[in-house]
Amino acid sequence: MVTHISMNSSKTVIKIYLIFNRLVGRDIVAQVEDEISRQMKPFLATKVVILEKFRLSELYTSEIIFNDYKDSIIYELGKNNKLYEQIFRACSNDVVVLEWNDKHDNS
Repeated sequence: MVTHISMNSSKTVIKIYLIFNRLVGRDIVAQVEDEISRQMKPFLATKVVILEKFRLSELYTSEIIFNDYKDSIIYELGKNNKLYEQIFRACSNDVVVLEWNDKHDNS
């Protein structure tokens, strides 16, 4: 379900906010972003970004979500950093701890 759509002031980015009731792979979302961008290209040279949220049933445990969404995690890691993707793929045990720090030290 689309909750809202926004565009930046320079009209270069369109953000589409979606809520899903089931898991949808990030690769599928990326294909939809690309297709919308392709169809809009004759009218606007914009980048389309889909921001997804999930409202999942209580039947989805952490283990089920991880197993079902693992390929999407790998996709996102590879898009941002191939090394992180390879490390994640190489993990052979059942326990994976990811720690992400978005803060930058400018000192």
